[in-house]
Amino acid sequence: MALMVQCTDGIGESKFPIANGVQMATTMGALYRGFAAMAKSIGWTNVAIINMHDDGRGDRSDHDQLLDALSKQGIDVDYTHKGKIPTYGAVYSGAESWMRIVKESYLKTRIYVMIIEDPLDITLFMDSLYNFGLLETGKYVVIGIEPVPKIDPIFETFLTSYSNNRDMTMKTCGNGGAVKVSNPMVRNYYRSLFMFTDIATVKPNFNNEWNALLKKIYNKDVNTSCPPLCDRKDKNIYGYNPFTSNDMEEYDYSASTAMGNAYDAGKLLATMINNGQTNPLNASQFSQLMKQQSYKSIFGYDSSFDSQGIAMREYMLWSPQKPAGGLGIYEWAKIAAKVLPNGMRAYTVEWNNLTQLGVLHGKLPESKPKCGFNMELCPRDYSQLSELEIVIIAATSVCTIALVVVLYFAIRRVSYERRLQTMYFLVNRSQVYLRDKTKWKSTFGSAFQTTAALQGLTYDPREKSDANKPKNLINFYQQNITKAIDTTKKKMKIKKKDTKKADRWTEIIDWELGEYKGKLVALRRIQKESLKLTRPMKEELDKLMKMNHDNLNPFYGIINEGNLIFTIHAFAVRDTLNDVLRNTDMRLDKFFKNSFIFDLIKGIGYLHDNSGIGYHGNLKSTNCLIDEYWRIRLSSFGMEQIRMDEPPPSSREMLWTAPEIVRRHNIKYDLDKNQLTKADIYSFGIIIYEIYGREGPFGDDDLLDTNEIIEQVKFPRGNDVTRPDLSLLKRDAPDQIIQSLPSIWHEDPKRRPAISWIRKSWKEAGISAKDNLADNIMALFDRYTNNLEGLVKEKTQELEEEKIRNENLLLQLLPRSVANCLKDGRPVEAEFYDSVTIYFSDVVGFTALSSKSTPMQIVNMLNSLYTQFDLLIDKFDCYKVETIGDAYMYVSGLPDTNDMLHAGEVAASALELLEIIKTYVVPHAEDEKLRLRIGLHTGCVVTGVVGVKMPRYCLFGANVHIASRMESSGEPMRVQISDTTYHILEDNGGYEMQLRTDPKKVG
Repeated sequence: MALMVQCTDGIGESKFPIANGVQMATTMGALYRGFAAMAKSIGWTNVAIINMHDDGRGDRSDHDQLLDALSKQGIDVDYTHKGKIPTYGAVYSGAESWMRIVKESYLKTRIYVMIIEDPLDITLFMDSLYNFGLLETGKYVVIGIEPVPKIDPIFETFLTSYSNNRDMTMKTCGNGGAVKVSNPMVRNYYRSLFMFTDIATVKPNFNNEWNALLKKIYNKDVNTSCPPLCDRKDKNIYGYNPFTSNDMEEYDYSASTAMGNAYDAGKLLATMINNGQTNPLNASQFSQLMKQQSYKSIFGYDSSFDSQGIAMREYMLWSPQKPAGGLGIYEWAKIAAKVLPNGMRAYTVEWNNLTQLGVLHGKLPESKPKCGFNMELCPRDYSQLSELEIVIIAATSVCTIALVVVLYFAIRRVSYERRLQTMYFLVNRSQVYLRDKTKWKSTFGSAFQTTAALQGLTYDPREKSDANKPKNLINFYQQNITKAIDTTKKKMKIKKKDTKKADRWTEIIDWELGEYKGKLVALRRIQKESLKLTRPMKEELDKLMKMNHDNLNPFYGIINEGNLIFTIHAFAVRDTLNDVLRNTDMRLDKFFKNSFIFDLIKGIGYLHDNSGIGYHGNLKSTNCLIDEYWRIRLSSFGMEQIRMDEPPPSSREMLWTAPEIVRRHNIKYDLDKNQLTKADIYSFGIIIYEIYGREGPFGDDDLLDTNEIIEQVKFPRGNDVTRPDLSLLKRDAPDQIIQSLPSIWHEDPKRRPAISWIRKSWKEAGISAKDNLADNIMALFDRYTNNLEGLVKEKTQELEEEKIRNENLLLQLLPRSVANCLKDGRPVEAEFYDSVTIYFSDVVGFTALSSKSTPMQIVNMLNSLYTQFDLLIDKFDCYKVETIGDAYMYVSGLPDTNDMLHAGEVAASALELLEIIKTYVVPHAEDEKLRLRIGLHTGCVVTGVVGVKMPRYCLFGANVHIASRMESSGEPMRVQISDTTYHILEDNGGYEMQLRTDPKKVG
């Protein structure tokens, strides 16, 4: 019989039931189940567990038992703290930890369940909740549970040394310290703190009988001898005397509970013995009867035993009461709820009036707000916002957006300044390898420049056939584009040479070919003694590095080493637009010209409107490069301040320059972007004239004095300005272009149109290029390639399907081994088989049936019948040889040998065929019944393929004839076999065979 509280878990929950034992002490598992039942009755769905107890006792920890009890009631645990927070020395040494617990959990639940180790723990936790401002709301409660019931010290902590006018001193209950707590704080503590306990836990609630017993036990004047068990040397009770251990004010609660349990057990035993209910010497019968008893405990409650023989108790939820008289704080004296056992580990809850008990709002709070802690359960209807809320939200949004924008631009600014400081656009000469540009011819020249020309198109003169001559421009590209690309790739595979000698760099006058980071580049020299990069120069170089457009030549950086100053651009493998226009061997049709013009417009438009530089500044056909895709890329733009103080350009180079710039001797660094943009428009018009005229910027410039032209442009005579002769374009140029050029060349820069207007007006006039030149050419190739790929794929699929059909057909005519020989082109040798079984059959009365039927009916009948035969013999190891009229022949044992199983395979299949013929209905004569005559013979044969055209796989030898005679001499619906077949079937077993009594002669 277990009496001590230490037995409640280790024995009560795990070891019981014991056949001959009962337990007077209740278990912590029962206490937790009672609490979970109460929490569910309130409607709580989630709680937080603060476990300050060292779970080292019993088979299952207090923590795990509480989690199990809550889980079975459908209550979630959304926060858990497990472990003691040290408070020794200074009372508030763990305050930071308590505050952290509150901070982490108060937005997850409103219900805190504390497993208490020290009464000071709950005091400090309540203090942390109070400092967070959570106790005044009445929305948070703490429920304390003590694993080893001793709740009285907790009450004494709150009820010692208090009054209305002074602070209250809270005992630390054994830690040796104390803390001053103000009355308002304690008042809020009481209104938010509950204790869940065993009914026998709280000393003031013990009944008179128990109090009288205690007084007798702890009366020091009474000399009571030690019970017999005190002399035991067991480690759990050695030296323990509950009658002399403590005084009455501070009694040992565990011992007191054990003594009360012992009293109840003794009284129950005495009652049962006195009533003569059972024999006390029969332990099994006595314990079973005892489990059925109920009794009145000395603690004042009614108790009984559950199915495991464990005493069941009532549990109480203790609540503060209203102050009496002038008392400034609340006392513990009222029961908020009783949790009553109703058998089978189930409980019912009886509630008192919580309003009368001083509970805030007259009820316990919900475990979570109706809309959740973050309003996740109640989506906000923003249409119902008040004006103030709208203003606040709008102001917050504006401020947030403004802050993000400011941060974005601040980060960009910092990044920009760092880029300028690092001068990442500077390239060291050691990174560049010089190449010999004299060995590099234009891909244009290598692909198109020949000594022969046919209607403006070039072709390989070695092609003698007229069929290979290009018929038009697209045909010409189809013949030459692959050759041009291959030539370019071969030139790219040049061997690197050590060309970093100083004299080589100093010899460069205009430009040189180089290799930088594996790419061919053009190094254009800036003729200056030195260059000091100012901030505006760095800013422009940064913009050039970031530019990315299909019609702008990429800029890779600048070399700035003394007087060796070079800009690095991508190398154009097809030379410049000026080179193309001067090549008389190539005729440019409308398609070419429109593509070039709109490449120019797109490149200039990007520079003017989107680049950040805003102008080109040096626009001429020699700065219009053509890449491998026949696309124009503008080069040598910008960098006016960097080029300042360079030697002036030649008069030839000034032919594309606007008059206002010519008059300034090509000095442009002090002009604004708008002025430079208008100068670009003038230069653009000169290039357009050059594209259509193909005679230079001012016509036949080989016969003109460029110095004189420049002087006339610089100093016009009145309204007579010098411009290219438009009459030379009337043959080729569209009218809209001819009409636009005068305004493009206008003497007043302000009256020149913008590049966007030019693009729009020319498109409206039908002058446009949907794509660039290379895209149109490659589109033709793509369509041709895709069609070809689709055609090849389709034909390949058809060929594969036809191959499969042919193979299947061949396998229907010949054995697979023979068919494989024929497919491989190998001869099919005749083959000898020493033992096979041959099947012959025909339809009895076929001649008579044929005379009454049409040929088509006979063919249809035999086809349907022998199709069934074919399907059947496929299930056996047999090979069909042929059908001749109504005769059907097959064999087993070849071409794949099967030892001596061939006779059984043929015999079994023959019997199956007889079953088929019995149920077969002649389609055109349903009253006719067909009958088979079957003959089998086993022997050796020779096989071979006869003929080349329509080859047949045939069997040769006398045994074939014998098998045929076995059929012809047989009887209808019977299978006649030879003696060789008989002996094999007899050896195999499983067949009934009968000797013919009237055999016909077989010869």
